[in-house]
Amino acid sequence: MDFLKKLFQHFSKNKVSQNYRQILKEKYSHFKNLLNANNQILKTIAELEEKKATGKPFDRKYLILKTNEILSNTEKIIFHLNALSQNKYSSLYQTYQTLKEQIESLLYPKLEIVKTEFVYPLTEITRANVNCAGRKMANLGELKNVLKLPTPEGFVLTTSAFLYFIKQNRLEEKINSLLVKAYNTEDLKTLEKLSSDLQALVLESKVPENLEAFIFKAYDRLVKQIGYLPKLAVRSSAVLEDTELTFGGQFSSFLDVTKEELIEKYKEVIASLFNTHALFGYRSKGVPKDFLVMAVGFLCMVEAKVSGVAYSIDPNNPAGDYLLITAVKGKGDVLVSGLTSAETYLVQKSSLKILEVKTSNHSSPLLTEEEIFDLAEKTLKLEKHFQTPRDIEWSIDQQGKLYFLQTRRLKLNQELNWETKLTFNPEGYKVLLEGGTIASKGVGYGKAFLLEEDKNLTDFKKGEVLIVRHTRPQYAVVMEKASAVVTDIGSPTGHMASIAREYGVPMIVNTKIATQILKPGQEITVDAIHGKIYEGKVEELLNEYQRLKNLGFKNSSLYHSLTELLKLITPLNLTLPSHSDFKLENCRTIHDITRFAHEMAMQEFFSLGETYQNKDLEPSVLQIGLPIQILILDIEDGLKDPQKKHITLEDIQSKPLLAVLKGMLNIKWPEPPPIDAKGFLGLIFTTTITPEEELLAMGEKSFCIITQNYLNLSIRMGYHFSIIETYIGENINDNYIKFFFKGGGAEGLRRLRRLKIFEEVLKRLGFCVKIEEDVLEARLTKYEEREILETLEVLGKLTAYTKQLDVALYADLITQKYIEDFIKDHLPKQ
Repeated sequence: MDFLKKLFQHFSKNKVSQNYRQILKEKYSHFKNLLNANNQILKTIAELEEKKATGKPFDRKYLILKTNEILSNTEKIIFHLNALSQNKYSSLYQTYQTLKEQIESLLYPKLEIVKTEFVYPLTEITRANVNCAGRKMANLGELKNVLKLPTPEGFVLTTSAFLYFIKQNRLEEKINSLLVKAYNTEDLKTLEKLSSDLQALVLESKVPENLEAFIFKAYDRLVKQIGYLPKLAVRSSAVLEDTELTFGGQFSSFLDVTKEELIEKYKEVIASLFNTHALFGYRSKGVPKDFLVMAVGFLCMVEAKVSGVAYSIDPNNPAGDYLLITAVKGKGDVLVSGLTSAETYLVQKSSLKILEVKTSNHSSPLLTEEEIFDLAEKTLKLEKHFQTPRDIEWSIDQQGKLYFLQTRRLKLNQELNWETKLTFNPEGYKVLLEGGTIASKGVGYGKAFLLEEDKNLTDFKKGEVLIVRHTRPQYAVVMEKASAVVTDIGSPTGHMASIAREYGVPMIVNTKIATQILKPGQEITVDAIHGKIYEGKVEELLNEYQRLKNLGFKNSSLYHSLTELLKLITPLNLTLPSHSDFKLENCRTIHDITRFAHEMAMQEFFSLGETYQNKDLEPSVLQIGLPIQILILDIEDGLKDPQKKHITLEDIQSKPLLAVLKGMLNIKWPEPPPIDAKGFLGLIFTTTITPEEELLAMGEKSFCIITQNYLNLSIRMGYHFSIIETYIGENINDNYIKFFFKGGGAEGLRRLRRLKIFEEVLKRLGFCVKIEEDVLEARLTKYEEREILETLEVLGKLTAYTKQLDVALYADLITQKYIEDFIKDHLPKQ
């Protein structure tokens, strides 16, 4: 029976030992993961700060990606800290959540869809109704009802109608599932397939009967209002349309729609919310999925004699006193889609004087001076009312009446006068093509990619120059990759030109012959400032352009967003752990949270040796001839064989432990020093007032927890106790040494003199040192691995050197002599 009892006790003890080891391993894993997440945050912050300092351009997708990296890693840090500390810092989640909400409010505009009627006449809509009518129709209603400008009559099927359609057909879950895949793919073919599946969900669904009835009743009211059966333009009006989150021409609109076609065209318009270049835009700009809400406008067709676009400023010279008007015969859809070239009129804003007219193939201009003046005057009125540069679509009917069809904020890339800033004039480079119309200013270099009928955009590679016959909004899917765009036909006021300016991609349109002159794979430099295309790479021109582009980007709204975000991320209010304000409740930025969590994690891990050294861990015994016994617990790759009970130096793989032991072995351990009568009496007095449990602890062995890169060494020698904790990681920000010392057998003043030795030596090594009574705490952080290991070796020597030294320190001069001797003999020479 005794044998069975002992066997049971052995296995029970072994099981307990394994449990404690597993707990320690898990804590170490949490500690390492916390450090890794902290380093990722610091790296990302440094990257964003570099963007802010240099003004180097980035896009919205980049800003969202990097911000989300910071938020995700912050959440990981809080999780790992609480796992280390048994949820001691759970309230840190609330601090983080508050900051996260503030950060996300800067990244994404607020969206609140209030339940409304399904249909409103345009006469009841203003821009205050954007979440109900969508931005396009809300702006048009503003023109009609506030500015009293002429627009077509019509009505709006609201966002509430859209959400009702989705709900009644039970599409929300299916749409969200496909959107998740679309947001996470970089493959264009996959995106096209997902787009097809998403649009099919809408097109194959039925418009609820009551919604159909609302549409037909609204049409009938419109007939009664205007007195005839009109054909309609069915136009997209998404809530996020014409904002920084979308491109121009991203969604579908249909012209000349009859009453019988209204239901089908309504579905086609809302299905366009999920077309390929729309999905590309959402992914590239980080659009939240719940922002994908569509209203639809139904407007009477204008029998247009002339149509066009007006810009309240010249996008190629935003600082100039100019506005730009383009015009084509008939309807304007061929102009904005880039299928034809247009006449252009440059008008001085201050005088409304026509400065330049570029006709197409007509013997006389399409617009009269009176029409140009009227259009220019109303364009400036819109700019003043909306307080932003305007992009306006218009038509003049057969009777000569002007109608406004749409207005949106004009998107610009940067506000630099490139002609005066970019003075470099390339010489010795062959000009392949000169002329055309500059649609988006800049300089780009790459291999020419000629998009022919049988060629697929999926073959387009990053950094290539897109060469096309004419522009199409669908080409937006490669705009992130393109270094420049050149077309035979197109308009500087078309949708693709707007997209190019938004992405800062240089673009020249109307070259007439680019697809004939430029060869596939040919290396070219596109100078979309002076209207030239060079053979090869014009390095000097590209470098000068990039420098100026960085300066210009600092004026952009995206750069402003970065600046505001960094105010919530980077400032550090918690600087010194020793200060009284270093508290959880004082965390006001992401950096504060990471700094606090990093410090608390170090403190939690620092106490592990004391917490676990009396547990049944079955540690290994170090046998290398030291006058102290050290027990070792390996929790990850610290020993070659963790099961070996008696180990020597050859068995150790832990780099920090080897460094400390090297120091301990390379110094002569002192014999008990001579003491005077006062020192002897002090030793006796200390013994008599020390509690029994502390006296028992003095006989305990020293204990350490190790991994290959971590050490927590608790040393008990006589009346004093010390801890050396250190970690060496791949990142210098992780590297640290913490040192703790307490106690001594002598009376108070002599113990303080020994602390003085520690203080002087540690400060020479670069430690920050704090002393309270007979307790010393010191830390050294962010040193290279080599320096950390050298310092650990010195700490090993210092541990041996100061053994029982306090009783000998009966005078300050003696103390100073010990300090000087140690520094001279054992510190690296400066």
